[in-house]
Amino acid sequence: MENSGIQVLMNLVFEKAKKETKKTTAYALAQHLNTAVDDKISERSFIRYYDGYIRGKTKDKTSPDTFVLNTLAAYLGFESFTAFEEKHTETLQVSSLKKELTALKKKYTEVKYIAFTTATTFALIAAVALLKYTKKECMIWVDNRYEKIKCSGLEYEKRLNERALKEFRKVRVCKDSVFFKNGQPRLHYVRHNNTIDFFTAQGEHPLIKGKFTSPVTQTIINSRVKPCDSVHTN
Repeated sequence: MENSGIQVLMNLVFEKAKKETKKTTAYALAQHLNTAVDDKISERSFIRYYDGYIRGKTKDKTSPDTFVLNTLAAYLGFESFTAFEEKHTETLQVSSLKKELTALKKKYTEVKYIAFTTATTFALIAAVALLKYTKKECMIWVDNRYEKIKCSGLEYEKRLNERALKEFRKVRVCKDSVFFKNGQPRLHYVRHNNTIDFFTAQGEHPLIKGKFTSPVTQTIINSRVKPCDSVHTN
């Protein structure tokens, strides 16, 4: 089963590199990251990670070893990949609460009514606490869509929006794509850094705060969308 923590790690590593370099090509980012980690990871490896985790090329999506994961986590300011992963996955507190709940039930099973009532109260408190620690009330952008996570303060983390989680997708387009339905725009776009991103719904750009989508127009299609034989669309 794929470790979603690795996907989030790669996503944040390359986004940080983009912010530091103001560049977007895999080669430029790989050069920067190679220098940033003191040549501990080769440029070729960074390009492979970019192709696999950012571009979604399955054949290039290899599983980095512990050294690489710890090095990338350190680049993001964490002591280790384990420390990073604890920020967006269920923590050991969940396991501890489950054990406490089981122990409370066992301890008070054979006592009289008042003791049983006390046990039930403690069990309910533990259950509420368990729900609090496991409920995923935030989301973060991964590849071309949002994924639910436990709120933990990660960069680009947003409060859970069920509509955005279900409908907001980033898509590639070409001249033959269907941009309108019954005369109304089906897609929206955001222009930034001499590039343009297309999405399936209205909303704020998932990785650029303060940038919101606009409904697609024929002018944008004519000027910024390429012929289908020159691009690979999703």
